[in-house]
Amino acid sequence: MREKRPGKCYFRGRLFLCLLALLFASCYGDPEKLDIKASKEEIHANGEETITVIIRVVDAKGRTVKNAEFPVEVSVSGADVVTIGQTPVMLEEGTKDLTLISTFESGSVKVTAAANGINGGEANFIVVPDYRDGDGDGFPDVVELFGDTDRLNFRRWLCAVAESQLYEKNRRWADVNNDCAGLIRFAYSEALKLHDTRFFSVYSALVNPANPDIKKYNYPNVPLLGEKIFRTGDGPFFITDIEEGAEKFSPSATAGHLLLYNVIPLGKGGEGILPGDLIFYFNPDNQKMPYHAMIFLGEWGTEEDGDDLTAEGKKKITDDWVVYHTGPRHTDRGEVRKVRLSTLMQHPEMRWRPVTENENFLGFFRFKILD
Repeated sequence: MREKRPGKCYFRGRLFLCLLALLFASCYGDPEKLDIKASKEEIHANGEETITVIIRVVDAKGRTVKNAEFPVEVSVSGADVVTIGQTPVMLEEGTKDLTLISTFESGSVKVTAAANGINGGEANFIVVPDYRDGDGDGFPDVVELFGDTDRLNFRRWLCAVAESQLYEKNRRWADVNNDCAGLIRFAYSEALKLHDTRFFSVYSALVNPANPDIKKYNYPNVPLLGEKIFRTGDGPFFITDIEEGAEKFSPSATAGHLLLYNVIPLGKGGEGILPGDLIFYFNPDNQKMPYHAMIFLGEWGTEEDGDDLTAEGKKKITDDWVVYHTGPRHTDRGEVRKVRLSTLMQHPEMRWRPVTENENFLGFFRFKILD
């Protein structure tokens, strides 16, 4: 007797059950609430550290409802502590990862989410002050410029401001600060500023004014330090360094303070020096101002320079100008001068030659915030 095969209705019924099972597996139950979790309990207030907030639509058993795709409104209490992208956000397969970035402010943060007809949830975390000093150089990491772009823009602005004082002294550079360290301090703080209409209003002669600004922060709103951007005491950075009366940071610094606490040595040979690096001398005969400093201006080569490029393809310094203030003299407050490094090497007085055999020449140096 011939065996009877299942009919079409049988297969259709099995197919329907399979589809129903797949649908149940992907959707689980009805959307019950929004589940929100933060990937960390705390992050540092350094303008860079991120935290991920995971938003899920879950059913009554806590399972992700994967067919849920609709906008969710996200709110953050502590908007000055973290930055968040545009809201509402769109769920994809019932979930959304939201990235928040710390600012330089610290505090508690609560993230809440809500959607029509679904109970909202919340996630909490803390943004703590960033007092870390990873390299132990005395400057908190949050102040150092780690990005190549910020470092380059700082160098360009520092050189532009310093050289501009040769052509016309800026009225913000007070006479009392007219010495070699004063020129460096002025160019340093001006380089960290936001270069807007207000900034340009006091400059009638400015070299290379089209440089982009530093993005990480702008003076005087320097993280932790404010206007006290120069270190005046030794040791790694501790939170106590910025407490009242600590005297480890100051709005001002002598040439000696700049040398001892604000720069790192690069040696006497000049290898690897870049525009914005410093040159230091020590003249013990001048007891009042024994240290003297200059700013290396240099100039980067371009791709068209051909032979001026190194074997690695990196741009070489094709010009060797330096700028400095002479310091006060017997008859006046001194002046800003610009001279080639190669000319200094032939200076009639040995003590001013930037050469290895000159004991008065201390070498080339780089600001710690660039290291």
